[in-house]
Amino acid sequence: MKAYAIAQGDPEQGDFTLEEALADLPGEGDLWIQFRTFLGTLTCRLFPDETPITVANFVGLARGLRPARDPETGEWSNHRFYDGTQFHRVIEGFMIQGGDPIGTGMGGAGYVIPDEFLKTLSHDRAGILSMANRGAGTGSSQFFITLGPTQHLDDKHTIFGECTGPSIEIAEAIAATRGPDDRPTTPVIVERLDVTRGSEPPAQSGSGAPNEVSDEPSPVGGVPSEAEVPSEELPTTEPEPPVVEAP
Repeated sequence: MKAYAIAQGDPEQGDFTLEEALADLPGEGDLWIQFRTFLGTLTCRLFPDETPITVANFVGLARGLRPARDPETGEWSNHRFYDGTQFHRVIEGFMIQGGDPIGTGMGGAGYVIPDEFLKTLSHDRAGILSMANRGAGTGSSQFFITLGPTQHLDDKHTIFGECTGPSIEIAEAIAATRGPDDRPTTPVIVERLDVTRGSEPPAQSGSGAPNEVSDEPSPVGGVPSEAEVPSEELPTTEPEPPVVEAP
């Protein structure tokens, strides 16, 4: 993975720490993220103690501290990676997937990170925040949020957080926009993704409230039977979407 990152021109050479990702982040306590969309704000608590590499990667991209490669120009830059991306794959009762800079399910951040599997973490309920991929060691920037138990994804996708109850309702509303090819009939854009610290979840706007400015998943990742799973960018050309068999 490090060799691949270096070959792609990654300024971090595949090495980005949790300390770097949290630099100058105010507050104490749990680590929270908020995806702000026109349907409401999704609030999720991250698991930095359990999956530090994955959390460092996600937070670093979200805050613009971890360089990413532009899929069109090939240039590397620091920017708020998730702002303006969309939930490109939505399946009721299964999951919603996002984190692709090009919105097709084939994009990523230009590098891959290792998996972090723990027996204490399982896709056993709705609200689990997990990394999309196309196989072992191919996670990059894409993620998904479960809408029900999907334990067949355990030890295949890294769990790095969990969303609140109200956020699950908003995720279900996003999934309800499903149209052809599992894409939302109306684009659901992440207007802004914020990272905060605190002992309690940050204030959250409900479904339909105004937003503040502030399978294995899909083509690049995949899902189970009726739907496919979240996907990611693999270090090969012309990647094919992985398919996860139903349990």
